[in-house]
Amino acid sequence: MRLDVTISMVRLACAGAGLTFGMEETFRPYLAWGELVALLEPFLPPFPGFYLYYPKRRDQPPKLRALVDYLRAHRGGRQGGRAGRAPR
Repeated sequence: MRLDVTISMVRLACAGAGLTFGMEETFRPYLAWGELVALLEPFLPPFPGFYLYYPKRRDQPPKLRALVDYLRAHRGGRQGGRAGRAPR
């Protein structure tokens, strides 16, 4: 049996069972609907997003190449890569 802990945490928090934590994207709809309330927001550091580090090889495995291409296409307007270098 597999249990999705994130869903359980959200359900328990919405039911009033206590506090929970996680990524903002997970809780955004519940915050917008007023089911949950953000606490300690002034103390949260900004989160620019995840970074993907991978070896720059000519012959990358197809699955890694597909992941990199997908993430670059869906990065939501954020600039990736090193400063002064345009993403491919």
